[in-house]
Amino acid sequence: MKEKALVNQWVEVESQNYDRPLISIVEQVVWTRTWGKTTNEEIVAAEMAKLEKVLDIYEVQLTNHKYLAGDFFSLADLGHLPGTHLLVNIGKKGAIFAARPHLNAWWEDISSRPSFKKIMAKTS
Repeated sequence: MKEKALVNQWVEVESQNYDRPLISIVEQVVWTRTWGKTTNEEIVAAEMAKLEKVLDIYEVQLTNHKYLAGDFFSLADLGHLPGTHLLVNIGKKGAIFAARPHLNAWWEDISSRPSFKKIMAKTS
């Protein structure tokens, strides 16, 4: 029961505090260019600042656990794969992960899972 509650907690953190700034950044950096518009760097900077605060919390959690909800891979980690993949591959935005060693190790772990690599190979 405790594990399920922790997974639910981190899924909620992702949806309310992680995804919101991440989506705004990706929208500004990737989609506005795709649509032939100019990136609003002020929005990117403001959203990056929000995301960095959340990532500091993730870093603390990942200092004590291999994965977000504990020492087991779960939906709490899985949900981060698509958006984070976009973020770490646009410009220098991935540097915010590299600056946090536990977060970076977590990302390297979950993004190197065979199932994710297989999906990414099909979309490339």
